[in-house]
Amino acid sequence: MSELDGSWTALSSEFDVTTTSTTNGNEFSSQSTGNTTAIDYDLVFTGSSFTTSGSYTYDVNTSVDGAVVSSGLNPVSDVSGAGTYTVDGSVITINGSLFELSFNGQSLAAANGPQTAEFTINGDILTFNQNEVITSDQNGVTSTSTIISTSVWERQ
Repeated sequence: MSELDGSWTALSSEFDVTTTSTTNGNEFSSQSTGNTTAIDYDLVFTGSSFTTSGSYTYDVNTSVDGAVVSSGLNPVSDVSGAGTYTVDGSVITINGSLFELSFNGQSLAAANGPQTAEFTINGDILTFNQNEVITSDQNGVTSTSTIISTSVWERQ
């Protein structure tokens, strides 16, 4: 049994995702920053798997090559997610996604894992801190994403 096992309710989440992509010799960059609001969202860890459910709204600003292309509130409802995880000391590796964040139908990062984050548990408060660089090469597009995020959860 992991110290993470059990039910957790989201209290807050903030993120900063910067991506540089190259295709056909052309490079562009994007950045999305934001935080969740109006949270009614749960996370359940059991053994080596997790599930997510509920709804939330995130306030995000997205720019491409420095020009703001989108900003505002983005509601996400009826989330029903699942994935697996492993723990090594205070580091969790997640295969799946704790939150669904997208722009024009595209994920803001390699959000379906694997991703790693450090975590701490202080009483009934769980905090994930992620500072990770993920590189992918798909269909001739090479992308490097830097993900900096923090989420805070309360044990139920």
